[in-house]
Amino acid sequence: MRELFKEHYGFSAEELTGMWGECTFVFDTNILLALYRLPKAGRDDLLTTLQVIQDRIWIPYHVALEFQRNRPVVIDEQKHIWSRVTADLDKSLATLRKDIGTHHIVQAEEMLSNVSAVFEAYKVKLTELEKEQAGVNDHDSIREQLDKLLIGRIGPKPTQPAVDAIEKEGVERFTRNAPPGFSDAKKQDNFIAQGIKYQAKFGDLHIWKQVLQEIERSALKALVFVTNDQKEDWWFEVRGKRVGPSPELKSEAFIAGADRFHMYSLSQFLIFAKETITDKISQEAIDQAEDLSEAVPALELVPRLIIRLSNTASRFQALAEVSRLARRWVGSKSKVRLSGNRLIVVSLPDDIEIGSAPNFSTIAGVDSVSWDALPDPSETPKTMSRTTIRVLLDEGTHWPPLRESISTLAEECFGGAADVRFEEDRARISVFCHHRDASRSEFLAKLSGLSGVASVSAIDTKVRVRERLV
Repeated sequence: MRELFKEHYGFSAEELTGMWGECTFVFDTNILLALYRLPKAGRDDLLTTLQVIQDRIWIPYHVALEFQRNRPVVIDEQKHIWSRVTADLDKSLATLRKDIGTHHIVQAEEMLSNVSAVFEAYKVKLTELEKEQAGVNDHDSIREQLDKLLIGRIGPKPTQPAVDAIEKEGVERFTRNAPPGFSDAKKQDNFIAQGIKYQAKFGDLHIWKQVLQEIERSALKALVFVTNDQKEDWWFEVRGKRVGPSPELKSEAFIAGADRFHMYSLSQFLIFAKETITDKISQEAIDQAEDLSEAVPALELVPRLIIRLSNTASRFQALAEVSRLARRWVGSKSKVRLSGNRLIVVSLPDDIEIGSAPNFSTIAGVDSVSWDALPDPSETPKTMSRTTIRVLLDEGTHWPPLRESISTLAEECFGGAADVRFEEDRARISVFCHHRDASRSEFLAKLSGLSGVASVSAIDTKVRVRERLV
């Protein structure tokens, strides 16, 4: 049966190791642009790894095109961070001055003077670091290194008829949610590059089609695609856990002639590269890549149902029943996942009629059903922050005794807004700013105090609010 349905089968560790010894590596646009977003350790180790595998790298023409078009935006984005951090420091000091400046017990002037001195010293350091940050028109050593790495390793430029044919096919694929790219169907912008007209919403499809063409043209048998794209039109998930590449994508790669096809995020790529290619990749670089993988370039606010389970409920039975009702309600457009131990989150299409929802509260083990509390549309900012909290365990500590504590704490502080995921030796809790502001400090303090927790770190990522959907 495996030969008939090989797209539904994964690879053993031994098979992946063998694959890495002979495969062609294809990198998405976001991986090349990550070189501008990663701190020094991550950037240097990624470039070193690319140099080691240079002879086996191939880049779709559309990846190179998107890199050139988006590179100035990313550089400017990184350059703007310095002024934003400085402004945040000034704002924090002003808030502190306002809150304690008139307190009858606190020695405000002494405290404010000390805090101000620390902030000013930090701003001086930021100014020094900012001078090292290249601008859009400055010499770009990163692009210079990529230019050398990718000589002769970029696919051919397509013709206008070829682009038009792919985009015509894309219209039909998007109607049936065929990957990749259907998550970008709402993009409206068009552009012209080197005399060729493109519709931006088909960018992922152009990349994928060029990958398939290269498999056929060069008779590639093993291919690894590295992307930080988190959208569902690239990955297959079960109960909120990523299992691997979309079976539809694997099937198309096999039809094109590949025997083996696999996908990795940047952090996963560096982890496996350290095991199989070079031992010069630091854990610091891997951690930085993981943090970057958690970042979300744009946020679409979608309707979500938050279903809370009782302590005695069978969460997997409840999950199966919720999934069944959601499919009956909106078909394949819903996404159902577990968050922690006692929450089920149902993400729904933006055009859903709330009043038509089935009665999920009748499911055995369900305590309550509510809609996610999103901010008023008139008050929704153009940018928001996503906080990713990473929890590492002490050596010898295991999840079972802590899983319930962390899940309960996240629910107490953030309600259904937090996305809690557990891995072998760590947990990740992600939450957006309109849910976290008042409770973030309390959550971090209580989390750090749990027995068995080795460390807690929090990273804030700015995201653009693409569209208000509810």
